[in-house]
Amino acid sequence: MEAHLMNWIIISLCAGCLALEVKPVTDPVISKVGDSVQLQIKPPGVLAAVIWSFSPANILVVSWVGFNPVITPEYVNRVTLNTATGSVELRSVCLSDAGVYAFQGLIELSGNAEHINGKVTLEVYEPIANVNVKPSLAQPIANQALKLTCEVLGSQTVSSRLWLKDGQPLSTSDRITLSVDSSVVSFNPVLQSDNGEYQCKASNPLSEETSPRYRLEVYCKYPKILFSLCMLN
Repeated sequence: MEAHLMNWIIISLCAGCLALEVKPVTDPVISKVGDSVQLQIKPPGVLAAVIWSFSPANILVVSWVGFNPVITPEYVNRVTLNTATGSVELRSVCLSDAGVYAFQGLIELSGNAEHINGKVTLEVYEPIANVNVKPSLAQPIANQALKLTCEVLGSQTVSSRLWLKDGQPLSTSDRITLSVDSSVVSFNPVLQSDNGEYQCKASNPLSEETSPRYRLEVYCKYPKILFSLCMLN
């Protein structure tokens, strides 16, 4: 009986059906790795059936048609469905859980059966830790190219990076440039006027951390004629 109803509900919840769009309670939902999250919805009527899937591959997560919820094997022991609202709890969240979760369902509204659908985005982050500034040269030389890299543990979850020089935001120019993700600052060339203390502040929606100070000391080449030219910069 349940299998027959399941087939019926999947056919009924077709992409081409007219449906009421239900907005999630929170969107996006932001989670730390290892936490539990609630993907909450509030249908405008009495819930009769609901299916949750993980986009864009349309992987079935859980379905319910009036009997016990059916949870896909990949989500067993990690998912709980609230059959009153259609909301889902996802436990032990990992980075691969990040993405869009779509739902479709049937409700009873004013004596009629109505289709509902919607979606909610889950963003998953690791806490940022161990931020460090790494130079491309152990001993920077004036008038040569130099790069400073902002290294971050769990860098795949960094949303933004801010470079500081002597405690103030670093000013860029034609000579001092940042990579697209601001993970690298390039000096082309580096000059003694660039001397100072550099830091990188990495952040995401859950946390931020600033690196220890890196002291940039630009040296001049010898012989003396090059040393003199360096001192003019």
